[in-house]
Amino acid sequence: MSSLLSSCSGVFFLIGTNSIRNNSASEVIAQVDNLIDLIRSHHTHLKHQTDISISSVFPCLKPSFLFSSISTLLSNINNYNTLLNDLATRKNFTVVDLPITVDQLNHDGMHIHINHLPYLWSIIQQYFDILVYQKTTKPSLSHSRSRKAIARRNKRRHEKQKKRQAIQTVTRPIARIWKLQDLKTYLKYKNIKYGRLPEIRHHQLCIQFNNQLHQQHAEQILNFTDFDEQSYYNWISHEHS
Repeated sequence: MSSLLSSCSGVFFLIGTNSIRNNSASEVIAQVDNLIDLIRSHHTHLKHQTDISISSVFPCLKPSFLFSSISTLLSNINNYNTLLNDLATRKNFTVVDLPITVDQLNHDGMHIHINHLPYLWSIIQQYFDILVYQKTTKPSLSHSRSRKAIARRNKRRHEKQKKRQAIQTVTRPIARIWKLQDLKTYLKYKNIKYGRLPEIRHHQLCIQFNNQLHQQHAEQILNFTDFDEQSYYNWISHEHS
């Protein structure tokens, strides 16, 4: 392992759900913290944010001895992902979000169903492609640009993002009863990573995305009845159960 790390320009860690099923979030984060320090103490070239990447942990519905109910297990997983992002800010590494939901799990409630494995590999492959491109592109000269030039560049990026969001949109019918906060909470539960939620018009919910894979994920996950009145009551009942 040490010889491989010495010759590589980056490393990616895929964290399995078993670690989070059998340990508290804080315990696993402490292990990740130590791992980052250990790697950088022996391999000083892996010092930039994108040199070390760690995946988030997707949901799991298989309780363990430590977490005997699905709700406590999911709470531990959510806590871990939150702590991981906080640690990434402090330790300067990258968290790679894996937008896998419970609907994409196998019957055991823990592993990804074989039909959805290509989706997982495509997310990871896309991340690697972007990473390789960034590492092989010449360093940015933005520090030498004038403030006006930087402002123009940021404005163009913002306009491009708005156009991209307008194209990368998932539309679903929605009942009047859905409140914005309940809608956001439901999308978070479904692990839908959206970019923007425009105002609802003519009972149509338009969910805009910055990332095409996140859009494709939402198209697979969200049914056309997910936002009707009955689904709302089912969701509220689930939230208070």
